[in-house]
Amino acid sequence: MKLRIKEVAKKKKASMSEIANHLEVTPTQVSYYNSGTSLIPLDKLQKIAEFLNCDILELIEPSSPNFAHFYNSTGEWWGIRKE
Repeated sequence: MKLRIKEVAKKKKASMSEIANHLEVTPTQVSYYNSGTSLIPLDKLQKIAEFLNCDILELIEPSSPNFAHFYNSTGEWWGIRKE
């Protein structure tokens, strides 16, 4: 699932490197999350939303399915339903 991290970060005047530092991952990993190459854990998506002061749903591509799947840090699958 593609995300809108880069787009929202640009609007909020934040860099991908700043997000990566906040998450304690590499900028490449954030890029993988953004492109959907790598699944993002729900807790990391929440951290990005908090860092950018936005709602999680703002970070999800509008063309994504109405139900987005994520996993948490213990490996459990979670979902977010978009309206």
